[in-house]
Amino acid sequence: MFIKKDGKVIGQIDNIQTFLEQTGYSREEIAIVFSEKELKEMTEAYIYNFYPQVKQASDIADKNYYEMLLKAKGATNLEADIVARAERFFGGESLESIISDVADTEKEAYEQLLKVAIRVKWVQDCKAELKAAIAEEREPNFPDYPL
Repeated sequence: MFIKKDGKVIGQIDNIQTFLEQTGYSREEIAIVFSEKELKEMTEAYIYNFYPQVKQASDIADKNYYEMLLKAKGATNLEADIVARAERFFGGESLESIISDVADTEKEAYEQLLKVAIRVKWVQDCKAELKAAIAEEREPNFPDYPL
């Protein structure tokens, strides 16, 4: 990470506390600027902490299976329906409420597809925050994991 004071880069460091102790600067006097690589690594670590690769792979399999199942039962515009339901979730509605209009025989499929959509949207929101942090030269403020 890099340190800025008065808008100028004054050094690259590994540990902020050590830097402050060695220089006598206060935390308020400096700005921490992360390299793009550090920010990308931070983002990846944050995402994988909540949504590990094994779960991502499982979600792909679940998505394929449940989409096939619902389409075989006659579901139309399934992708648009799931996206609309995911938007309702991010608008504050509960999963139970969002799928309350779904037939009991299809609830599990809709719930799984909705959870996949929610996790994928969360990953996209994390990536958007990464881009903003890089552009604004600041530490990312990632969204909370929604599930």
